[in-house]
Amino acid sequence: MLLASSLTWGIPLNPESESQAKDYLEQLEPEYSLKCNEQMEKRWAYITNVTAENEQASVEAANAFLAYQGTVQSTIKEKFPDWNSFTDPTIKREFKFLAMKGPGDMKPEEVQEMNKLVTQMETAYSAAQVCEYGSSPPDCKLLSLDPDIIEKLRSVKDFNELAYYWNAWHDKVSELVSTKDYSRFIQLQNTFAKANNYSDMGEFWAASYDNGKADFSAHTFQKEMLGLWGQLKPYYNKLHAYVRMKLRKTSSYADKIKKYGYLPANIMGNMWAQEWTSLEGSTKPYPNAPSLDATGAMIKEGYTVDKMFQVADEFFSGMGLLPMTDTFKEKSLKVKPTDRSVVCHASAEDMCKGKGSTDFRIKMCTSVNQDDLVIVHHEMGHIEYFMQYTDQPIIFRDGANPGFHEAIGDCMALSVTTPKHLQCTLKLDLGYSSLCDQTASTKADVTEADINFLYYMALQKFPLFPFAISMDSWRWGVFDGSIPEAEYNKKWWEIRQDNQGIVPPLERNLASSGLDAAAKYHISANVEYIRYFISYVLQFQFYESLCIKAGEFNPDDPNSKPLYQCDFAGNTAAGDAFGNMLKLGFSKPWPEALQILTGKENIDISSILKYFKPLFDLIDRELQDNGEVVGFGREFEESVAKDYVSGFYEKEASRYCNLVSVAEFNYETNLLSDEAEQAAQDASREYAEFEMREFTANISQFDYKQFIDEDLKRQLS
Repeated sequence: MLLASSLTWGIPLNPESESQAKDYLEQLEPEYSLKCNEQMEKRWAYITNVTAENEQASVEAANAFLAYQGTVQSTIKEKFPDWNSFTDPTIKREFKFLAMKGPGDMKPEEVQEMNKLVTQMETAYSAAQVCEYGSSPPDCKLLSLDPDIIEKLRSVKDFNELAYYWNAWHDKVSELVSTKDYSRFIQLQNTFAKANNYSDMGEFWAASYDNGKADFSAHTFQKEMLGLWGQLKPYYNKLHAYVRMKLRKTSSYADKIKKYGYLPANIMGNMWAQEWTSLEGSTKPYPNAPSLDATGAMIKEGYTVDKMFQVADEFFSGMGLLPMTDTFKEKSLKVKPTDRSVVCHASAEDMCKGKGSTDFRIKMCTSVNQDDLVIVHHEMGHIEYFMQYTDQPIIFRDGANPGFHEAIGDCMALSVTTPKHLQCTLKLDLGYSSLCDQTASTKADVTEADINFLYYMALQKFPLFPFAISMDSWRWGVFDGSIPEAEYNKKWWEIRQDNQGIVPPLERNLASSGLDAAAKYHISANVEYIRYFISYVLQFQFYESLCIKAGEFNPDDPNSKPLYQCDFAGNTAAGDAFGNMLKLGFSKPWPEALQILTGKENIDISSILKYFKPLFDLIDRELQDNGEVVGFGREFEESVAKDYVSGFYEKEASRYCNLVSVAEFNYETNLLSDEAEQAAQDASREYAEFEMREFTANISQFDYKQFIDEDLKRQLS
């Protein structure tokens, strides 16, 4: 195996020679893979056995790999300074991104500090535990986030117990990951970015989404993402309003939610309110129609974790895609060990064994439920991508952009979680047995069961959009300095309230030295998150294209069955099309990869809107029929209050007041009339009932103390 020094001096001093550059890349490949593997082996040992010793070894290996990448950067700079003038676009692309993969001229001690800090934050997150509700240290039962607290948030309905777990987790991680440490880490991240000729780490991250166009920049990329969110936000807000309306009718939360207000973060069934599927049972449009949640049926059918991995593997291989390798089956960690601490956050790992590798692994603390069945497909999608591009040069052994990598398995899961697939292929009894006899691909009436299915999927998908854009909007501001350290917590909640429409169950100490953002793994572990935002759009674009290729959907035929009913399981034409895109890895700008599968070069939301159209048609009708207003936030609420007071309330209150005045005048001018006396009493009673009715239904629903308009506040108080 060649050493770094031989790579540096073994290439003749001819920086303009593309043939020399090609030779260099060929010599580099096996050594780069070896150094990457050494780092990955130490990381795997750490994330599957969190000890101080393994943590230190992982940090040292990360430092060594970054140092090695630095030698590659130096070689490129010294031997091939004019690589940007190469005519071969593939060689040019390899050099462009190899030149980014390293610390540049960052000081070694700063690199070491940076890696130590991020590993400490990840360890703190993974090792954090809180006391079980109703108990206190030192004798309490300690619960980890995954799976203990996650399961509590899904299943418990008591508001106070949920508030306890939500607050306890945020308090614990915020205690372990201080704002001071995180701020120092951000400084080091920006130093790393500047050492690679980027203004800050936000700009460095954006380079992974370079579309190959001359006008690409971090600014245009971030603007594009915010634009996509602007298109999706009206639909999220409708779902938010619908769930808010439904939850106000439940006995558990009726007194916790206001008609025009935010939703409490602790009751959404997820620590970060990024998916709401646990609310489906109490809020679904048709309570008596079948539900999609297959967890009960999986348990009834005796599903195990191994069975979940097996059906996912069979789904990929059934389409003619690559089956999981023997090494994958032997070395993956599928369940949480009882004898040691692990990083339970699910991940897929490419062990960097070089071209033709078969060593790919999943690390996951799997439970038998539908959410984890989806996650298994998601993580296996990463593995499939790894295997498909394994023969690419190492710098191209990556997704077309990070969002592609996240979308692969989720696209497959869209097919797996159709009612027909769950009922008829996986043999899970969900009450959809009539679908198993249907072979027609023609349009049918939208059923109540269809709407419930789409509702479940909307609860799974749409809440991610505002959370993901909030998370990295916050980090973009932290990186570029527009969000100073003193405002980390304050801005974190302002952005999330504006986008997600949620609030903590109890007021947070925004001036504390802790960091609420660190309660999310991807903050503590420093994983950019816009990839998930992109993937949740891309997966529907991929899905529609595969459905068309499988003959399961025809967008030009009004009589085609709807997109949401498509199941392309076992269709090799769809598998071949998917594989052709996956094989490219990172070798081409992502719009070219997207076009190969979808015929489009742009990320757009048309597919997701086609998929959910029947649901949002129903939501629009129900919100209107129930007098619900879509939106949240002070400006929205104050605007609604002004319109209400100056419009409906003024008109109706004046009418009732007039009726009372007339009735009282008639009685006062005819005191002997029992009829006039009764009419006056009836008018006063009806006016009082109107006031009470409006106070309960509307006035009490406004959080008017936050309003700016003092006259409006007095009118409502």
